[in-house]
Amino acid sequence: MNIGILAFRQYPYISPNTSIAYIIGEELQRRGYSITYIGRRQDASQDGVEEYRGSPIRFLNQRIPATPGRIQNKFFQFAGDRVRVSKDSKSLLQITQQADLDALICMTAPNDDALIMYFANLQIPVILCQLDPFYNLGDQENLKLKTQFLRILSKVQHLFTTDLLYRSYEADSEFKTLLSKISVLQFPKLIRREYCMPSHGSGIRLLYAGSFYHLIRSSMILVDLKNNLPENCELVFCGRCDHPQDEELLREAGVVCKGHCNQGQLEREIADADFLINIGNLVKNQLASKLIDYIATGKPILNITQFDACPTVSVLRRYPLHLNVSSKTLAEKAGSTTIKNFLDEAEGKRVKWEQLAYDYCEYTPSFAANEIEKALQHRS
Repeated sequence: MNIGILAFRQYPYISPNTSIAYIIGEELQRRGYSITYIGRRQDASQDGVEEYRGSPIRFLNQRIPATPGRIQNKFFQFAGDRVRVSKDSKSLLQITQQADLDALICMTAPNDDALIMYFANLQIPVILCQLDPFYNLGDQENLKLKTQFLRILSKVQHLFTTDLLYRSYEADSEFKTLLSKISVLQFPKLIRREYCMPSHGSGIRLLYAGSFYHLIRSSMILVDLKNNLPENCELVFCGRCDHPQDEELLREAGVVCKGHCNQGQLEREIADADFLINIGNLVKNQLASKLIDYIATGKPILNITQFDACPTVSVLRRYPLHLNVSSKTLAEKAGSTTIKNFLDEAEGKRVKWEQLAYDYCEYTPSFAANEIEKALQHRS
């Protein structure tokens, strides 16, 4: 069976959604499926990119897209989404025919992926994987996008989504007739990796990997954490800030800023960390997949929440080596003792892989592939 996997960004631009697309593709490939990855060309660094680990990559666009100007954006706003994605939709249809694809798995982040698939009017089964909100970011609903999303669902065979988003669909009468084609699929990022003990020398190294955004995850949380750590702790940040001046504030606070890291660099940084830091978003119906990457290491996790019902808390409930602390506690410099005790007790400890694979089996690539195979075999 030939399966296409549509993910907007392709190697070397590996976003969380792209990494999950590759994980699913590799697992299905091990099971005998032929995989073709499909995405959009970002820049000249992809000129020589033709495959990822043995599976071909096909690009919807051959020319590098220019940033739309004000007039072009106004035109797209007036003309509508069909015009904006029309070229990509035609390319997707052509690729599915040329590659003789039997089915398509479509990742919905960014939302353009779903629109491209919708307007392509494909004659093969489509499975939608939605890991991020489409129209309902937190408590805010965009009614135009919701109508669009309902139309998109009418053209897919199955929708896999997170438990957080599934609950909102389950409680919404407009989704009543669609629930039979919607089910939960957790982030399939629980992959076994062997880590040696950190080799950075004396002291304790804590790592935060990710991006900072003023509206959902502020870099000030890391500054506040630094103020609550013992003196023998080194705090490392791998990632970017949406406001460049924030990185300078982090450096002034004593945080070691290493900027954006590619996959290999990040693996080395994670391997050399004693503790991993997770920061929950302010968005109540969105969980960062990075938390599952952290769990897969078996290393102690310091989890920082920004509201009482943060979904990270329930995910970590089964994980023995974690500490939840609120950002408010850090801002008030009231977490020093609790954090020091956790560092003293958990340093050098690991959760065994066998326990992780049992307790978090629904986050394994194997589990995800089983669910996708069931959906592929089902005919509406």
